[in-house]
Amino acid sequence: MLPIAMTLAMLAAPPADPLGAAQARFAALGSYEVTIRSSGDRRGAEVIHYLYRRPDHVRMEFDQPHHGAVIVYDPASRRAVVWPFGQGHFPRLVLSPGNPLIRGARGQRIDQSSVGALLASAQALQAEGKTSLEGQTMVGTQHTWHVVVTGAGNAEVAGGIHRYDLWLATGSLFPVKVQSRDVAGQLLESVRFDDVRLNVPLAARLFDPRAKPAGAPAAVAVPSTQRARN
Repeated sequence: MLPIAMTLAMLAAPPADPLGAAQARFAALGSYEVTIRSSGDRRGAEVIHYLYRRPDHVRMEFDQPHHGAVIVYDPASRRAVVWPFGQGHFPRLVLSPGNPLIRGARGQRIDQSSVGALLASAQALQAEGKTSLEGQTMVGTQHTWHVVVTGAGNAEVAGGIHRYDLWLATGSLFPVKVQSRDVAGQLLESVRFDDVRLNVPLAARLFDPRAKPAGAPAAVAVPSTQRARN
């Protein structure tokens, strides 16, 4: 006998507009945490621990490549702080979100790196193109809706993307897997979203570039008499 949760997932009806429904779900999120595993035509595999907290705070912790690197984006200052060798270690770089040093292989910006920005890109392609629901399918252990968005004619969105294949979790409509292709059908990038946690409590210090990393020793006050001797 199938587990009840699996049976309910199989019986769930797809939303009339999967992308619009997914974007609405994203808009209602306060935060999320995910492991992003991606590969593409211009680089090797990437593994990034990604944290998002409204309004548009981003923290990226790199496992592969650049193991240990951390980037924190502050939407108030519109600046990204980068620690190539880990937070709290020299050097500390303050860059604009469009700086080539921290843009993705296809020009992705950290201030446009959220799932919401991904869905908005797919919706832009959908506007004058076509969308088809390919049915329900399994991605790993996840039940998903497979949605295909293709631009009209040779239409493209940023990064030369003409087609998106999105696998959205049947329950949350959060992406589980996304592939992008160019006009010729060439795969540009394949992305998996693993270990997804939605509306998870994320401490403000994780997104504060001035905060000390966890485990860092606290500063010790030096008596004034001792400072005078030194």
